[in-house]
Amino acid sequence: MITAMAILIALFTGWRLIVSLTNYFSSLTVKGEGASVAPGDLSILIPVRDEARNLAPLFASLAMQRGDIEIIFCNDHSSDATVPLIEAQARCDSRIRLIHSPELPDGWFGKSFACYQLAAQARGRYLLFIDADVTLEPDGALKALRYAQSRRLTLLTFFPRQVMHSTGEKLTVPIMLRCLLSMLPLKTVGWKRFASLSAANGQFMLFDGDRYRRLQPHEKARRQRAEDIAIASLLKKEGYPIACLLGDGLVKCRMYDGYRAGVEGFAKNIDCFFGKSLLLTLFYGICASFAGLLFIVPAATTWPGGALLYTLLFLFLLLVINLSNLAALGIPVLRWLPVVLLQDIAFFHIFGLSVYRRFSGKGSWKGRSL
Repeated sequence: MITAMAILIALFTGWRLIVSLTNYFSSLTVKGEGASVAPGDLSILIPVRDEARNLAPLFASLAMQRGDIEIIFCNDHSSDATVPLIEAQARCDSRIRLIHSPELPDGWFGKSFACYQLAAQARGRYLLFIDADVTLEPDGALKALRYAQSRRLTLLTFFPRQVMHSTGEKLTVPIMLRCLLSMLPLKTVGWKRFASLSAANGQFMLFDGDRYRRLQPHEKARRQRAEDIAIASLLKKEGYPIACLLGDGLVKCRMYDGYRAGVEGFAKNIDCFFGKSLLLTLFYGICASFAGLLFIVPAATTWPGGALLYTLLFLFLLLVINLSNLAALGIPVLRWLPVVLLQDIAFFHIFGLSVYRRFSGKGSWKGRSL
C-alpha cells in the first residue's frame, strides 16, 4: 500500500513538473501586441466593501490610465471611510462615479451582486472589473484592451503579480500560484472545447461588453463562491474565446496584509481549485508538499531508485514553481526550502479551516455568511 501510494505521488509530481515547465516557458504575458487596434471606450468597474486602506494606491493607478474611460465604484454597504474617500476623489477626477448597492437579495453572493449592479450602470463597449486592492501600470488597462481586441476575446483575465510585505503574506499568498501553475497549463484555458480546463481571477476580468450584456455571467454565477472560475467555464461552454495570463507587472495586487487574513481569505474557496472536492484538495496537499515524503521514505526499502528519483523531481519542481515567487519575495535561492516548508504548513492550516467551515456552516467573509 505504501509503495503504491509512493508511485502515485511520484507520477503526480512528474505531471506537475511537466505542467510547471510548460507554463514557465509559455508566453503568458501582454507585451504590446495589437497596439495598432483602436481602443474604443472602456468602463473600469470596482466593487468595494470596507476598502479604505486600499484606495490610495488604487486612485494613483487609475489616474495614470488614459483614453476614453469611465470609472465606477459600487459601494457594498461599507462601514469604514470607503465612501467619503471615493467621493473626495471623484471631485478631483470627473471620470469617477459612485453608486450604492441595494440590500443583498437571497441567492446572491455580495461581490457578484455588486458586479451585476456595476455592469448595469456601465456605458462602455468593454467592461473591466478589478478589485480595490489592484493597481495597474500606466496605461495598463489600455494595453490589456488592445490585446483582447486583437484576439477578439470575450474575456481576458490576469493573475496579478502579488505584492507581499509581511512574513504572513509571504507564507500564504504564493500558495495560490503554486496550485495554479503546477496543475493547469494556462494555454489550455483558451481551448474552447474543454470547459473543465477553466481558470480566471476576479481581481482582473476584462469583458467584451456586448457579449457580457447578452450572457449576464455574474447573474448566472450569483451563488458561486469562486464566481470567476464559474464564469470562465460558462463562457467556454458557450463557445466564446477567453484567455488567462500572468500580470507580470502590468497588474499588481496586495491581496492580504498578514497571515491571518491570508488563511481566512484562501480558506473560503481553496476547494474550488479542485472542483469543490475536499478529498481532492487533501490529495493535492499531500502530494504537492513535504508530506508526500511520509510515503516515499518508507517505500525506499523496496523502491530505492524510484524514491531517489522522486526526491530529485520534487525538489526541482518546487524550484521551478517558486522561481518567480522567490524573486518577488527577495529570498536567495539557497534559502528557499525553509520558506516552502512553512508554506506547506500554511496550506494545511488553510485546508483545516476550509473543512471546519464546510461542516460547521460558520464560514463568513467581510461580515457575510458564505
